[in-house]
Amino acid sequence: AFVYRLGPTGWALEQKLTPTFNGYFARFGNSLSLAGDDLFVGAPTDGNPILSSGYVHRYLRHQGQWQEIAKFEGSYPFQSRAFGFRMVRQGQELVICSPAQSSPAPGKVHLFALNPSTHLEAS
Repeated sequence: AFVYRLGPTGWALEQKLTPTFNGYFARFGNSLSLAGDDLFVGAPTDGNPILSSGYVHRYLRHQGQWQEIAKFEGSYPFQSRAFGFRMVRQGQELVICSPAQSSPAPGKVHLFALNPSTHLEAS
């Protein structure tokens, strides 16, 4: 994933984000949620190559540099859950979709309560 910033002469590359995994076809950057210096990046096929349940990576910008501070998944990871396929942030809550691309698992919406450095799944 690439972060660009609008400057006086137009858009310029600020930083290339490299996740802490070496997943093949992870779809890192499939979904994004940005609020100020707090960025969440979805990788819905990241994780165990057999399960492919997905992760969301959290970055904070500190002194102009984006640093990954967490990598998390929803409760009950299941094959092809695609956790992080879509997400939306409202204030201090982050809603993340796991559409469940295979049966018998139904899709799920995960709600996370956020604070400056951690996350806690609320439901």
